Amino acid sequence: MKVIHDVGVSKITLLNDGTIMKEAKDRDIPSYFFEYYKKLREYCPALVEIYDIQGNTIYMENIKIVNHLKDYLRFDIEFAKKGLRDKDLLLKSYNAMTGIMRSCLEFSRDHLTEDEFFLFRDIHTGNFVVDENRNIRILDPDSLRLVHLDSMTKQTEYYRRYSITLRNFMKILWLS
Repeated sequence: MKVIHDVGVSKITLLNDGTIMKEAKDRDIPSYFFEYYKKLREYCPALVEIYDIQGNTIYMENIKIVNHLKDYLRFDIEFAKKGLRDKDLLLKSYNAMTGIMRSCLEFSRDHLTEDEFFLFRDIHTGNFVVDENRNIRILDPDSLRLVHLDSMTKQTEYYRRYSITLRNFMKILWLS
């Protein structure tokens, strides 16, 4: 086993069989989560695949990460000249960032009550990666939460982060 990331709220470990294990230190994963997540992946296959959830621990696929989107999108002429940033990957990145929100809303419309939403609350380029096949994949599955309409005003920080992420992405495009 090898610890990859350890911060106050979670610990990510690469297990000997290649599976990634993420432990949420501050809470258990809700019982509905795995079922909702599997259905959401039908709408958004870019989400990392989860194999199992036990208490506060998620077992998921090990994505062969080439780069985090935040590093890929940095403004660097030499990086672009090496062919590491191209229009196809920029389009995939934009589709992933906007697609996760669209997929969450479609899933919520199709499977939840009118006052419930299953939303990805930590949208930023650090949670999007480029894999070895040049696909954009979405990490941090436990950032998805069931949110009730009456608490939506408390969620404004997450929507602000989403809009800032999209704005910064567009800025990168104009500077390229």
